Amino acid sequence: MRQPARALILLIAALLALGLAACDGAASEPTAIPATRTPTALPEITRIVPTPTATPLPTLAPELVEAVGEWVLRITLEMSEPGFAAGISYFGAARIQVDELGAIAGTGYFSPNVDGGACVAQVVDEDPITFRVSGAVVPTSAGLTADVRVIPDDRMLAESYRLICPDRFEDIVDFSAPYLWPVLSDADLLAWPLTLDAGERFPFEVDLSATTREFEGTLRGEVQITRG
Repeated sequence: MRQPARALILLIAALLALGLAACDGAASEPTAIPATRTPTALPEITRIVPTPTATPLPTLAPELVEAVGEWVLRITLEMSEPGFAAGISYFGAARIQVDELGAIAGTGYFSPNVDGGACVAQVVDEDPITFRVSGAVVPTSAGLTADVRVIPDDRMLAESYRLICPDRFEDIVDFSAPYLWPVLSDADLLAWPLTLDAGERFPFEVDLSATTREFEGTLRGEVQITRG
């Protein structure tokens, strides 16, 4: 009876040993690594830019309200006995703009015509004589005065004329030299004080022999103002 009981004890011990070995194997398995979590996207930061305050337009002086806009200057110049012909004339026009502050800006041109008297005269170069206009409108007790200044695009531009005179020793006479701008500059007529009102006229007459250094004859002119 002792041997069977001992055999039973050994069997139980063997089973316990197997159970303990199984528990040790299960305990030695590595712990599973949790899945990597995708980081939450950072919120986008929007910069708030303050809206700029609009600059208010300048308040117009009541006198300037009627001056703002486009105007046209029509100019006629006549020079008698300039020395190389019986006379020479210019038709000119300028388109100017008056802004809210009273500043004047624009462009213009002159087209010449020559009178040969007994000679046949012609303009050799028919390109217009161009200029710019600047200035300002100034309210006065007499109304709106426009101080207009004419600025030549080429102060030394040569004007070319030809006279054919059969009764002279030389049948053909050519003239090519600056003329209009030197005359107006010497006569102090590159600036005009004009009353800025539609229909106004600014006539003038100058004895060139008395007012200039090297020119002769008489200069008559007129500036007429109209709305553009």
